Amino acid sequence: MPSDGNPSLTLLLDLGSSRLKWSLRDESGVEQASGADADIAAGVAELAQTVSVPPGAAWLARVGAPERSQRLREALATAWPGLTVEEVEPRLEAESGVGPGAAAQSGVLVSRYAHGQLGVDRYCALLAARARDPGQPVVLVDAGTAVTVDVLRADGVHIGGYILPGLHGGWAGMQKLLSDRIAPRAPGAGFDPWPERSPGQSTAMALDRGWATAWAAGVAAVVAAGRESLADIPYPEEGSTGSAGVARVPVCLLTGGDARMLMEDLPGPVRTDPRPVLDGLAVLAGLELADESRTGRAGE
Repeated sequence: MPSDGNPSLTLLLDLGSSRLKWSLRDESGVEQASGADADIAAGVAELAQTVSVPPGAAWLARVGAPERSQRLREALATAWPGLTVEEVEPRLEAESGVGPGAAAQSGVLVSRYAHGQLGVDRYCALLAARARDPGQPVVLVDAGTAVTVDVLRADGVHIGGYILPGLHGGWAGMQKLLSDRIAPRAPGAGFDPWPERSPGQSTAMALDRGWATAWAAGVAAVVAAGRESLADIPYPEEGSTGSAGVARVPVCLLTGGDARMLMEDLPGPVRTDPRPVLDGLAVLAGLELADESRTGRAGE
């Protein structure tokens, strides 16, 4: 049954590992409202209170167990009966299949990644990066529960990536080995302090400072490796029909809950991109990506 809501409004839903994030956008891609909550039911309740007129349709990217989608659908059905929810699955093609240009028009990502293994969050973020920076090589870093780093050629081909432990998950793994001296960290607790790099004078301080320093350096090394993999690949000259120019330094797009912890450790050019999964959903929904202010640093 179709929704009786406003057909000019589209609801985008990013059901990540730790939070539900949502964005309501109009036909021009301009955001009308947004929010986030760690609890699915509470997030939908806040959404329904915030938005007086229900959207015409919704697009969903979900990581984790399928039951999480069901809980979200049930909450949405209670708030807005009849709302159509389109759950996204990654659509990948090998380089020998569809060309990058044709793929960009259809939501297909040309990728070397193994079939069925690229998460929908990474897929959506790559679509957004390709749409926002067409013709640009990109290294996309999502510093969340885990750190994922994906490498995108200038022609829009995803050549693979890297996965590292997240800042808090890696710390928790070490804490279990040192539990006689270090208590578990309360949810949301920070490090002591960031980015203190001098030697710690207790086991807790030593773990905080040792892991934080190594984690940031490790992500920086992986970003450098991703850039190196693109160093010899020329990019098409603007307006050309096949000629190529000198390879340019790929921009690093940085997102995720711990992105701010990495901003000063990654060599430029670096730009924060706060909600690439939602933007990727917007691309799939056929919406424009409205210009947003994004912070960044130029290369040294």
